[in-house]
Amino acid sequence: MKETTFPRVAALTLEQMVQRSHKKELRNAFLLLLLTAGIVHHWYQRFFPQYPWYGLIGFAIALLWLWLQSDLPQGVPVDNAPKDQLGEYTPEQIKQLVAEVCRSYKEHEIPNIYIIDTMEGQAAVVNVDGLNFIKPWNAVYLSPYILYNLDPDELKSVLAHEMCHFSKHYTIWDRFFYIKIPIFAFWIMALLNYPIDWFYNWVQGETRGFWYYVWWVIALSFFSFVWKVVMFLVSIVATLIVRGDEQAIESLCDYEASKRYGVLPTVNALLKIGSRQEIINAVVAQFSPHETKPETSQTELEASLHPAKESTEGASESDQEVKIKHVDHTKKAEDEEVSLEFNRMAAMRIALTELENLLTPKFISLEEAQDIIEAAVQKGLEETTAQRYQHKKRKLLRWQAFDNIFVNQKLEAEEYTNFIDALKSNPSKPLFYLAEEIDEEVADEDVHPPLSKRILFLEYNREHGALSL
Repeated sequence: MKETTFPRVAALTLEQMVQRSHKKELRNAFLLLLLTAGIVHHWYQRFFPQYPWYGLIGFAIALLWLWLQSDLPQGVPVDNAPKDQLGEYTPEQIKQLVAEVCRSYKEHEIPNIYIIDTMEGQAAVVNVDGLNFIKPWNAVYLSPYILYNLDPDELKSVLAHEMCHFSKHYTIWDRFFYIKIPIFAFWIMALLNYPIDWFYNWVQGETRGFWYYVWWVIALSFFSFVWKVVMFLVSIVATLIVRGDEQAIESLCDYEASKRYGVLPTVNALLKIGSRQEIINAVVAQFSPHETKPETSQTELEASLHPAKESTEGASESDQEVKIKHVDHTKKAEDEEVSLEFNRMAAMRIALTELENLLTPKFISLEEAQDIIEAAVQKGLEETTAQRYQHKKRKLLRWQAFDNIFVNQKLEAEEYTNFIDALKSNPSKPLFYLAEEIDEEVADEDVHPPLSKRILFLEYNREHGALSL
């Protein structure tokens, strides 16, 4: 949100920015649909009269493959969830809270509730207009950590944030992803028909039918290549899909939650969620050479594994021998790099699995979790040959230090005032040990703004009379 003074910005300003983005997205979605209609018309005119079934089969395969790539949350219906995943709540109480939040948005469609078996403090919502009769697509998802540690007002704030995505602030391509998938499937289908058509017209005589089927099999074997071509085309029209105001949407959903249930419950919910996420990040960072970028980017990895090749043409014999040795050394370095990366990622996965086994859903701070973090990291190191990376110790602004009057794992009004004063006075101190908190570059690229800025945004609007504590 570089075009604003975020977090010192009025919610109305963000609303106007999001509305402009939404109109632009609608226009671009219409243009993308027109482009796809042109592709389908071209396919129908060019290929359908000659062999209709092959195109339709290709479309069905592409559609199924893309559908399986869809990353939708998986969970257990709240009525069937184990009692130890529901914290202090019963299924009926959770349903009542969801219904109450829905009424605050005048939302008649009450989403189904699913419990996600994860150690994270996670909440999500899926609303797919037109197909919400399919239950997993009309749903709100909650993790046990949320239900164990958030009181009813805090839980309603989290639900209100998610229902804001459900009812008010959303992106078209997230809500209508079932339209986006067939669009890409049509593109894949059209591309697959070209090699089939070329070979079909190239092969002559009685072998025509046999080689046609052979070429169909070959075309399918190049499906991943076709996918890369489609993704290249998608990157060209990325501006038609990506809005770039996701952080504004997240902040406005915090605002909507605070309008309904107050700033304090929303802030306390954010603080508790951040406390869990930083424990997970502390484990990941131990296996990451870049503290704030644990996953090596594909470009960086390929560049390190495939350095530019040097030509030996015109070189003397001794020069060529040196270059051959250099190639052998480079090949060895490549193998070592692959091994290091494989071990690093394997160790990280093992450590996170161990962390999930050791962590309970109940609240625990980063400082209190040090023994658990160390045990998880050691598990990853013992089962692999990965190395451990040391990072400089961060001076964090610990919100728990301000929970010093009531000492109840949340901030009450007086404690909140002291906390906000400290947050404003120490802009260089991260609030959590999270990548988006300690690295501005990561913060700019992330969908969610840093938690500290989300809190300051709410406080700014409270100070200007738009919200109450």
